[in-house]
Amino acid sequence: MTIETYPEMNAEIVDLLRRDKDNPVMLYAARRIEELEAETERLRKTLSKSIKRRQIEVREAILARSETEDAILQMYSDCQDEIERLRKQPESEKTE
Repeated sequence: MTIETYPEMNAEIVDLLRRDKDNPVMLYAARRIEELEAETERLRKTLSKSIKRRQIEVREAILARSETEDAILQMYSDCQDEIERLRKQPESEKTE
């Protein structure tokens, strides 16, 4: 069985865990989920910036060496489309 996780559901779970204010295990679990969500968001932003930088670098390198700019720009556009498709693909469907 595969279980998908979502930030919205994690927030709901944190709320449920925090209701038991006298149970340090529940409070710890809530805090850990919050930390992991924050780290995930930080990494997502870092990855997005890195991908954008790389796309610019690749585009510039390709154009600097290309005689057929239109064909290269189409390849670049296709690569961007594929990256976007992979970003939207659920983790359970990723095989690469």
